[in-house]
Amino acid sequence: MHRAALLALLALAGLAIEGRPNPDTATRGASFNFKARKADDRVKVSQTREGVVLRVTCPSGIGDLEVSLKEGDWPERLTLQLEVGMLEWFAVTNGRLTLSGNLREAGEQGVLGFDERGQRVEDRAKAVHTLRMKADGKQRLIEIVLPAGFCAKDTKALKFDWIDAFRG
Repeated sequence: MHRAALLALLALAGLAIEGRPNPDTATRGASFNFKARKADDRVKVSQTREGVVLRVTCPSGIGDLEVSLKEGDWPERLTLQLEVGMLEWFAVTNGRLTLSGNLREAGEQGVLGFDERGQRVEDRAKAVHTLRMKADGKQRLIEIVLPAGFCAKDTKALKFDWIDAFRG
């Protein structure tokens, strides 16, 4: 069986697909290409009822990942899970807008608010975009939920950058 067909079957069955940063990784309705700064970084893609989850293992704690859409449409909800201890800094750009921050800035509610230009707003009621961040210290996992609609039809790629406060 060809690799692409096998990946598609696994994705339709709802199973996660794990690979190096540059595989053609499929999920329901979309397939992605990945380009990471470091060869030992890994990406695992899964489809949930809420959307697509990209789980990144980054042994060094400092990394970046470019995700481009190979086929299909961007999911309405995209979640990045970083296997790191504490997020010192994080940024995501869709080519038009960059959102950045860290867990401390997100506060107890785990929400960062931004205006239409990507500038931070303290009053979340005035936010046009929000990043949701939460930490699971038991699993060394930081989960970042992108704003709904962050990926428009003309979005060519997403670029994620991060620094773990406790690098390995």
